[in-house]
Order: sequence, then C-alpha cells, then structure tokens
Amino acid sequence: GGNRRALELANGILDREPGNASARFYRGSILWRRGELDQAGEDIDRAIAAEPENIVFHHEAAVLYTKRWRL
Repeated sequence: GGNRRALELANGILDREPGNASARFYRGSILWRRGELDQAGEDIDRAIAAEPENIVFHHEAAVLYTKRWRL
C-alpha cells in the first residue's frame, strides 16, 4: 500500500542522510498512522531535537502523546 512505499522512501533517505529531520519526522508520522507508537515517538522526538524551532514537529508530537496516553 501507500504507507509501505512511503515508509520505504523515508527509510531510503535516512539510510543516506541519517540527520535528515524532515525524513525522520515523515517516517514517524507514517509509523504513527500504522499504530507503531513507540517507534513513531522516537522518530518524532529525534526530529524535534534536530529542529527544535519546527512547530509542525511539536504539534505532531502533542497529538502522538495524547493518543499514546489514551490507549
């Protein structure tokens, strides 16, 4: 499906550019939608650490953590 291909693309970018915060955030978002909350949280946290001024990253983290604590 589309998520699988998107995940492959994000992984490919991260293989070449491990510090790419946007790719890490994108992968975290995909994993979150797949229900893989622990790995998603790790990726999103690392994206925030790399770009702490990025408000989109912070928003996604807030949504993720709200969902995680409701489970």
